[in-house]
Amino acid sequence: MKDGSKKVTVLVSNPALENIELSCVDREAFDTFKHYRKSFERIASEKYARGHVEADGTVCIRAIDVPTVGAN
Repeated sequence: MKDGSKKVTVLVSNPALENIELSCVDREAFDTFKHYRKSFERIASEKYARGHVEADGTVCIRAIDVPTVGAN
């Protein structure tokens, strides 16, 4: 993602990919990422805006950051 002209690395953990789509176990991790990319971008942007970044400046999306499947 970008903050103005600054590139910000975003990492999505495997548990986050698994939690966002528990119902589709046959889908490859990269396919899941592509399918939910906009959601991950929104989550990363919100975390970045709140200052939730790692010491090296990356934003990490973990399982706890994604909505639970079936949550309202």
